[in-house]
Amino acid sequence: MDSPIVNLRPALDTILVPQGSEYQAVMKGWQKKPNCPSILAIPVGGKAVEKALLRGLMFQKMRKISPQGIIVMGLAGSLSPQLKLGQVVLYRSCLDLESDQLLFCDSSATGYLVEKLGHKVQLVEALSSDRVITEAEEKQNLGKRYKVQVVDMEGATILKFFAAQQIPVVILRVISDEINQSLPDLSQVYNSAGELQTWPLTKALISQPIAGFNLIRSSLYALKILEKLATEITFI
Repeated sequence: MDSPIVNLRPALDTILVPQGSEYQAVMKGWQKKPNCPSILAIPVGGKAVEKALLRGLMFQKMRKISPQGIIVMGLAGSLSPQLKLGQVVLYRSCLDLESDQLLFCDSSATGYLVEKLGHKVQLVEALSSDRVITEAEEKQNLGKRYKVQVVDMEGATILKFFAAQQIPVVILRVISDEINQSLPDLSQVYNSAGELQTWPLTKALISQPIAGFNLIRSSLYALKILEKLATEITFI
């Protein structure tokens, strides 16, 4: 007797993306195809994301959607010489820099995306920091110390929150700055709600014009890859 065919396609029905240009890029990509999933903009930074998920508008939206599976999309910084600008990465795990807690993405859903995306994607270990890591030297030190290849600001918080609800999470990001690329001082550009402040950002870019120009250039390139990636994911 033949074995029954098992559908291994995971129920990934909700996408979370940091608000602003990352959210706009993903929305632009998904709008080019039918059957668009629920796409929600999240604040930037772990603390702001946690507040939004526990109460407020995001909490209300989550209750209304009742997600079965989460894809986190957006940009990330490289902590490895091997990960270049525009590289698509999928997380195996994410270490919370503040608590030193190691959290894992859903292995079956991650494996499914690896199979579908093929050579476009690289599996990585990641690190979440609640501040922007701007100095190239610090990136290099973090990568070596924690044996991780990527840094973001929200991954660990999201994994922790949805693990408590037994909702699978995968994290799919695009490298927007390489390990040797120093960024302007962005410590004041986000408020406590995780919203980008235009004037502090402008001042940061002007005060360090070369780093600012490189950040704009690399971010725009990575956002184009992110938009294309959202367009190509036709199997969810």
